[in-house]
Amino acid sequence: MWIEKVTKAIEFAKKRKPNVYNWNDTFKKYTVVAFGLRKFFEDTHERLFGMCNVAYVSDNDEEKWKHVYYGKECIEPEKIKELENPFVIAVVGNYIPLREQMRAMNIPIMHIYDMYFSNYEKGENVEWLEKELPNIKKAIELLADDQSRDVFTNIFCNKIYGSGTEIDYETFATSGEYFNTGILTIEDNEVFIDAGAYIGDTVDDFVKISNGEFKKIYTLELSTENYKILTNNISQYEKQIHDKIVPINAGVWNQSGQMGYDHFEAMDGCQIIEGKCENLARMVSLDEEIPADETVTFIKMDIEGAEQKALDGAKRIISTDKPKLAICLYHKPEDLWQIPLMIKDYCSSYDVYIRHHSTQNYTDTICYAKCNGGGESCFV
Repeated sequence: MWIEKVTKAIEFAKKRKPNVYNWNDTFKKYTVVAFGLRKFFEDTHERLFGMCNVAYVSDNDEEKWKHVYYGKECIEPEKIKELENPFVIAVVGNYIPLREQMRAMNIPIMHIYDMYFSNYEKGENVEWLEKELPNIKKAIELLADDQSRDVFTNIFCNKIYGSGTEIDYETFATSGEYFNTGILTIEDNEVFIDAGAYIGDTVDDFVKISNGEFKKIYTLELSTENYKILTNNISQYEKQIHDKIVPINAGVWNQSGQMGYDHFEAMDGCQIIEGKCENLARMVSLDEEIPADETVTFIKMDIEGAEQKALDGAKRIISTDKPKLAICLYHKPEDLWQIPLMIKDYCSSYDVYIRHHSTQNYTDTICYAKCNGGGESCFV
């Protein structure tokens, strides 16, 4: 059932032939309106304006009408119909209500994700996906429950179909990201690694849910700017908590060294760049950075697409300590199946689950894994 849906989605993508590169040329006959003026717009407008000629912005909040935002006049939604060949680009998280609003007005619309996240197209086709089908099938089969298989398939199909999908994220999203999913349990004396600690939001959640009864937390944050805020936030804890947290200003990779990175400005992440770059960061592997005599019990990773490299640099810890894992899957298309396969390869006694936590879009898909206590051999 699940693999049939995946195969059907790939066949759809083969016929789609999208233009994911020259958006100025694509929209040259339209009057483009960017719809949505909240944080989503703040985070993405620079890239949008660089990709195509946006004539106006719009929003359902009438207090924003007639004001100018980054050089673009905000017009009320009803005025969009009066434009010559209008085309709306949705710059919102929850796309579906806006899509229905524009459809009722007979105005073409697409989500900004369909522009700069090229979904599962690499280059001009999806032939690489057909080659990946055996791995995709294997990943679906190894998942521990049908809910995981449903989430996998829905996420895959949503990315393939883009704004044409009728699968609402809200229908399969669940709450409890990282710690309250019902899959992993928090026990006393946990040794928690927060890879991609940002400014300490996940650390704070962990401290609260553990009631401070943990052994140690290692926080790794690549960005110097974020790290300064992180360490300041850590310093606000009482001494008995503060002294058990080890902040590390480094990105997580499969080996130690230096690499370039791009900071996402108002967005809250950094992305590794394999090549020359002005911004340089220290990179570490967890196997080398975490003391060998420390038994790690829980690893969380949200590191903007570096997850596979970071897992590769944590083989020893995963295979010997068998920690609980919460690994983000949404930064790269292939992470959805390759990360579950990697985890199972490193330690075959893991039960692997997938849950999705965003009700609005494809972000916050996470792979959870826990050792089932079996005696199977693990990667060495």
